[in-house]
Amino acid sequence: MFKTMPWGLILCLMSSAACHAQSLDYHFHWGYIPLADLSMTLQTRQLAGDATEREIRFEGSTIGAVGKFLEYDGLARSVARPNGLMYSMSGTDNGFDEHRQIYFPTNAAPQVISFRDDETQAPSQQQLLQVGPAIDPLALIQSLMASPLGSGCNGEFRVFDGKRLMQISAQAMGMEAIEADRSWAWAGQALRCDMQISSFEMATEVTHTEAADLKAAWLQRNPEVRTIWLAEVNVPGAGPQIRPVRFSIPGPIGRVKGRLVAP
Repeated sequence: MFKTMPWGLILCLMSSAACHAQSLDYHFHWGYIPLADLSMTLQTRQLAGDATEREIRFEGSTIGAVGKFLEYDGLARSVARPNGLMYSMSGTDNGFDEHRQIYFPTNAAPQVISFRDDETQAPSQQQLLQVGPAIDPLALIQSLMASPLGSGCNGEFRVFDGKRLMQISAQAMGMEAIEADRSWAWAGQALRCDMQISSFEMATEVTHTEAADLKAAWLQRNPEVRTIWLAEVNVPGAGPQIRPVRFSIPGPIGRVKGRLVAP
């Protein structure tokens, strides 16, 4: 969960490369209790030759009463180039600085470049070979925003974020009317996309021998369903674009909802 910071726009102004930056803001609530603010920014840079670099980033932090006892402030960033994709996540979790950087080559297992976490250790390359080809979490968001609307929703995805492996089955459920249940919230027709997520986490205690690494080191958690609503939104400086307009995520009691602030 993240707080808005205009680093993407600043980088565009400082860069000599051709660049587009489009930022949208979201507020997350559990009922009427505010949990977090988040911003999403997409950038496109033209590199040497015909290569194009595409970047998506999420920034934000916990807020309100929740932020007083569960502090998180961070940035997730994914940069795609012709030969692969680099995913990085950095943040402060209750005072602990965590970081991970992962390279996702085309059609091969991801490679952990750097990893710092107070709860677990980095998976070994043998364990990553069990993961096989995968995409990062932000690449999934980019796929869902593919044009035409809904073309990226139906499908199977294998997502790796450095700590968890997720098998995701996404299905378009049809158009729905999204009401502005907050004065600032976006409203309109949106495509509902349900995602059945089976999550696997590394065993907390793994003996680092070749024999142990080759065993099933990923433990499955109970599957859950998350929902994203997608719609064509007038993005400032970019015109009509397909973007997430609402999120529904399982919480300890009930569901957490994320709402797009109307541009």
